[in-house]
Amino acid sequence: MKVAGTLAAIAILLTLLLFRPTVHDGFDYDDYHFVRPYTAAEVRGAFRGPWDPAGIELPFYRPLTIAFYAARFSAFGLNADAYHALSLALFAAAAMLAGAFAWRLTGRPAAAALAAVAFSVHPAMPYALVAWVTNQMHLLAAIVVLAALLWWHAVRERGAWWWTPLLGLAAIAFLIKEDGVMLLPVVLAVDAVERRVNSRGTRRPPPSFIVGAGLVVVALVIVRERALTGLGGYRLPSLPAAWDNFTRGLNGTFRLLPAKRPWQPAASAFAQALPIAALVCGVLSKRGRAGLLLGATGLILAVGFDLPFVFVTKAEQLYLVAAGASFVIAGAALVLYDALPRLRLVTIAVIVAGFAACAAVSTDIARDFAPFGPIVRSHDAIVRTWSAVPIEIREYLAAKQAPDAAVRLAANPADALPFVAFGLGGRERDSDGAPFRWTDGAHAVLFVRRDARTIEVPVRAIGPAARLHPHVSMTVGGNAVSDVDLADDRWHSLAAALPRRTGLARMHRVDVVTNTTWSPAQLNPGSTDTRTLGVQVGDVRLR
Repeated sequence: MKVAGTLAAIAILLTLLLFRPTVHDGFDYDDYHFVRPYTAAEVRGAFRGPWDPAGIELPFYRPLTIAFYAARFSAFGLNADAYHALSLALFAAAAMLAGAFAWRLTGRPAAAALAAVAFSVHPAMPYALVAWVTNQMHLLAAIVVLAALLWWHAVRERGAWWWTPLLGLAAIAFLIKEDGVMLLPVVLAVDAVERRVNSRGTRRPPPSFIVGAGLVVVALVIVRERALTGLGGYRLPSLPAAWDNFTRGLNGTFRLLPAKRPWQPAASAFAQALPIAALVCGVLSKRGRAGLLLGATGLILAVGFDLPFVFVTKAEQLYLVAAGASFVIAGAALVLYDALPRLRLVTIAVIVAGFAACAAVSTDIARDFAPFGPIVRSHDAIVRTWSAVPIEIREYLAAKQAPDAAVRLAANPADALPFVAFGLGGRERDSDGAPFRWTDGAHAVLFVRRDARTIEVPVRAIGPAARLHPHVSMTVGGNAVSDVDLADDRWHSLAAALPRRTGLARMHRVDVVTNTTWSPAQLNPGSTDTRTLGVQVGDVRLR
């Protein structure tokens, strides 16, 4: 319990110390595509096809990621602060698991502390795990992989049934992100190294588990191939390109190259020199077996999970490679501590200084996500061109480009915008000049600022749509509050009082649903407009 409490304290304190400012960073880039309402049909469809059926993102197979995105939007809506707080909580949990695994593997509380610190301060983590909301899928995958390693160590001497949950964890990791396919091969490789180092006799993983692992891997690859009707993702690289991608992944996480940021040369020198010194001292002194085992395990983890990135290497994807590098650094520090008893104060000073340099680099990297900084603003300019993003958010991103935007605007859309409408088309005007927007299909979702007390939504059906006599209803927070039958082409109002509490979303959710949809191309002879429309919605009035 003392070790567990210490690990929790280290993980939570370092997470808050290094990354607490990211809570108020708002959204960035792909966040604006994935932070949206999801239907149950979309979540189910992710198990049978690519994660983004609209084709905006590259075709990947990540159904559990989409299920998670749907659940978190249901809880948080557009409240960016809540998303970032969740990232910090999940990151602290991952750091605790990294320390717990190092402790179980080596039997040394010092290894647990070193691994938790190395994981927390590693400069790959801000992009890969902490500061980008979209990469919460990486946090989930990292937690599953670390939990699987802990389970393996707990059952490694037991029978086949105890090994079976690893098959399920491997499937979960794969359904979150495809690089999870490497989990079972990594577990078997780590088991082989652990048996060799600790000389645990001749007991090996149950043959039935090895066969089952092979079948699971093959089955997952087949399921993905069928769902994507092909390879999906990135194209097959040439051998030189694959090798370049592979080595860049290791260089970026083990050598911390290129070393361009403040303190990064020092952090890079520490990350490279420490394992080399530990290997020499461990071999010459024949001490430090526990640290060598932890380092070898980290190397297997890094190399194994770097293999999927032969297709392409991006800094934000190397979360498990960086976790392996963290174990290597922690193992090297433990070896030096054990092998140089007369120089322990010097060893501790070097380790602390190296970790401090890594922490300084990590905090500097996290500033890339400052909501009014040049990097995020450049991403905002791109997102403004995405028609899938609601108009209100695109206008908000345009306003963020102003020089004084940081003073005038909140970084959190939930605080900055009166309302945001998902499922409404572009702004139009009728022959009388009245503004309106069509619902894209039968369902529109409005998120309304938390201080609003009433809402009025004008709706009407005109032309061919009026002949369908649509029924339109409005719910607030899932509770039906207003409805109307559109039997003519006049404007009718859906109105309701809004509750005082909004929950974690910080905004009221208002759903406008019609029971009929239509396409101009079907109802108007000669029309080439193939949109699926519902009813017209006028200017939303809030008080």
